[in-house]
Amino acid sequence: MTDTSSANADLNARRGILAWMTILPALFPLVALLTYDWRAISALNTPPEPSTNWIGALGDFFSYYGYATFGLAVWIVPLLCVIAAVRFIRGARLLSRRGLWALAFLVSVSCLLQILGAHAGTVANVVRHFNIQNAGGWIGYLLMTRCLSPLIADFGAAILMLTLMTVSLVAGIGFRPIADAVHAVFRWAAAGRDAFPSSATANDGM
Repeated sequence: MTDTSSANADLNARRGILAWMTILPALFPLVALLTYDWRAISALNTPPEPSTNWIGALGDFFSYYGYATFGLAVWIVPLLCVIAAVRFIRGARLLSRRGLWALAFLVSVSCLLQILGAHAGTVANVVRHFNIQNAGGWIGYLLMTRCLSPLIADFGAAILMLTLMTVSLVAGIGFRPIADAVHAVFRWAAAGRDAFPSSATANDGM
């Protein structure tokens, strides 16, 4: 029994170390985006300002080319990295159908952001803040602005990408987890509503 308990303790310790060694690097893209300043990029600002990115030159490189490729959808990449790290710790294959569905989800969001960048003032303001050309990066520009929108207009292209986003999300995660998450959100909203009395009730009390 002692040998078995000791072996299990060693295994758990190794898994804990592996988890930290995997999760922490997976957070690098998030830290890079949070501390990114486009003024430190020579292609955007001459002369460039000193970099303040916590991940250094690699963080600036990732952020600059991430925005250029996926636009604002690059913020999904850190989440995908954490999910991949968790799957790696559990021994799951990283190169699988779920990985392809995750890529399809990322592309669909880039395309939707490209349309929103042209019509929604809030998204356009964010694009200007990060000094990027397209809300959906070059992927959104090529697929939406140059290809789909001229053929089926922005509305048809948006419906198509919403469909792809929904299908890829359900195929990658599964319907049950999504339904549970939606149910949890509704329960949280209902609990918050019940916590505060309505204005009519408050007036009656007065």
